[in-house]
Amino acid sequence: MRAQMRNFLRVTEHIHWPGIRAAILMKCGWGMLMVGWLCAAATLPLSAQTQPPAAHKETPPLSHLYWHFMMHQLHLDQVAAARTQQGKNGAWLRNYYQQQLGFNDAQFQPVRDTATQLQAELKAINDRVQTLVTADQASHVHHMSGPQDLPPPIAELAQLAQQHEAILQKEMGNLQAALGPDRAAKLDDFLQKNMAPKVTMKWLAPPQRHMPSSQAGPAFREVQP
Repeated sequence: MRAQMRNFLRVTEHIHWPGIRAAILMKCGWGMLMVGWLCAAATLPLSAQTQPPAAHKETPPLSHLYWHFMMHQLHLDQVAAARTQQGKNGAWLRNYYQQQLGFNDAQFQPVRDTATQLQAELKAINDRVQTLVTADQASHVHHMSGPQDLPPPIAELAQLAQQHEAILQKEMGNLQAALGPDRAAKLDDFLQKNMAPKVTMKWLAPPQRHMPSSQAGPAFREVQP
């Protein structure tokens, strides 16, 4: 049960990119997916909710480092293309990681190819999560007067979480195979030394079911614009 809960609770991964301006920070297209995981965790029975130690710190899995790396590379390519259309230099963004790794164009191309494939696969999961959450919200529009009115968890979200992790593992393996053992080892080392220290993973305890308070809430005051 604890291993299953980790998939739901591991929802925040903050990345602090070194030496790169805010204009090229990664856009987290997986936000809706993570919101879905939170929704599922929030509606799990209380007996299934496991709260980790408050001071818990976890090293991100290598597959997650590959994930962030590949999605960031795609974002850099997009920003570089936009700068090129504006008559500006975009090569320094497009080739940032390639130069850091010391790869030539042909050696780095598998990164872009795998990243594009990964993005498409994760989008399919994200779209399914959004569909499930939207449908679930629409089916529970009635007023909830107490814990007994809370809807059951969306069972399929747990399966989608497992699929998400499996896709990360698969595409990491595909990229490593395409790079070859020497360059894959070099990329692993780069990510562990340069990205892992800047990725923090935090536990988010699921919200507790609402318990009516015996004290009246504060009065609302109308604020005029």
